[in-house]
Amino acid sequence: MLTILSTRGTAPDGARSAVHSGNMGDVLYALPALAAAGVERVILNVCSDPGIGGRVMSAAMAEFLAPLLLAQPGIRRVDVAEVPVRLAPGFGERARREVLSRGLPLEHVPAEALGVDLVLDRFRLEPLERLHLVEAHARAAGVRADGARPFVHLPDAVDEPGRDAPIVLSLTPRYRHQPAEFFADLLRGLGPVVMVGLPDDAPVYAGIEGTMVTAADGLELARLIAGARAFVGAPSMPYALAEGLKVPRLVDVPGFPANAFPLGPRGWVLPARPRAARRLLEAVLEGDGAAVAVARGAAAGVHLAPQAPGQDRVKTYVRVGDAYAEPPAAVSALALSPAPQRIDLALPPLSAAPRGVRFDFGERPGVLDVVSLRILDGAGREVWRLAADRATLERQPRGALHLLEGPAGRLAWLNVDGQGWIELPLDEAALMPLRGGGRIIADLRVYTPDEAVRFSARASATAAQMIEGARHAVAAAEEVRDRAMADADTARAAFAATLAERDAALSELHRRTGERDALRAALDGVYASTSWRASAPLRLASRLLRRGR
Repeated sequence: MLTILSTRGTAPDGARSAVHSGNMGDVLYALPALAAAGVERVILNVCSDPGIGGRVMSAAMAEFLAPLLLAQPGIRRVDVAEVPVRLAPGFGERARREVLSRGLPLEHVPAEALGVDLVLDRFRLEPLERLHLVEAHARAAGVRADGARPFVHLPDAVDEPGRDAPIVLSLTPRYRHQPAEFFADLLRGLGPVVMVGLPDDAPVYAGIEGTMVTAADGLELARLIAGARAFVGAPSMPYALAEGLKVPRLVDVPGFPANAFPLGPRGWVLPARPRAARRLLEAVLEGDGAAVAVARGAAAGVHLAPQAPGQDRVKTYVRVGDAYAEPPAAVSALALSPAPQRIDLALPPLSAAPRGVRFDFGERPGVLDVVSLRILDGAGREVWRLAADRATLERQPRGALHLLEGPAGRLAWLNVDGQGWIELPLDEAALMPLRGGGRIIADLRVYTPDEAVRFSARASATAAQMIEGARHAVAAAEEVRDRAMADADTARAAFAATLAERDAALSELHRRTGERDALRAALDGVYASTSWRASAPLRLASRLLRRGR
């Protein structure tokens, strides 16, 4: 099934092998499992599986990782491969338009069908919420792995970073908890900052002072992180490197999914409170274990998994392509209040038109009531407005909340089980002007659980009234129908009687016509007889005599 695209390194015939379809950070979290399983040959499967929690492994990403993987003890060969298929839902035109996957995800494909020993894509079949990805890969491989010890190795030693070494920052469009402004305030005045990523990632760092760096490959990026005073950022491939190297690191763990958090020494979950986060980072940079303990509120050797997130935030993202980005000027928090609130998102120039707006409702039950959603271009002209109708929502490609009929024809979603989110679909063709920047303005109401119950009760009562009204309408219609059917039956009976009378009249007419024709024939016979002609003079004299009288 696998078509080999390129190969680096060599491994003996029969070398233990494993295949992985990405993401890049997931491949790094698989390294402890690969080492424990004795894998010498790693196959990176080129695959694009869009969506929340999906995966992307392009050929370029695989080539980016290859030098780093070959630097790991035991790994002797890296192949880039693909299963040349495209999967799409539906039939006909829809199947051609909406691609579900480019390449084939492999978690449900037997290893023997692929000619490998391990299919590490099966880590996705584990319960990933609050299960570290190192452990998920170990379970998929059937081995024991220790993520608390360094699992990313460099071929050359890196000098201990001095006070002039930079802080490495890595932010991504997805799996974020804090906005860009939080990191700008956190890092201000603490020394040089290196922001890692591709040039297209620059909008994610808007407002943060630092130098943007794009590494040539994974090995170069690992060396950069190893030489930093500290790593700060969100779960990402650079954070996976920091975790594997066990450099001082503070990670912004999102509320969901929480499966990439610090294990082992010198790793901390970034506090949500700005002042606490600043104190912790300052203590980490100074290397003061006691200060770290005070800032962390725990003993220096204790490293806690992330706690459940606060339940007072609703986060907002903009979808560009298959990824989600938080606009630099976005208001990313809302009060859980039924009072009207507005989100005003400033869109920077984009590489492509946005395709949707996503609201993360978090783990707190409630109702998200969207009053209006408008899109403005850079000149302030309205280019799109969400239509408040069910058909619009039924076309949305993604969503994890229950759709309700909102008041006054608005759109509302009910979050029952937690971790709810919705994506509002946007017309990509109409949004092309936004490539040059613009604004997204949404007016919302967020109802708490008690208010959600009342909201749902009102919605249910309204629906019940509508159902009762519909029942009355149906009953009235049935009565009209029955009356009309009765009238129709009477009309049909009268029509049948009229037809019978007509048939009788026609029969009488035919009888009389026959009699007339018979008398006319008899008269014609008289006129034609000889006796009639012989008596003609006598009949004439009789008429003249009657006149003379």
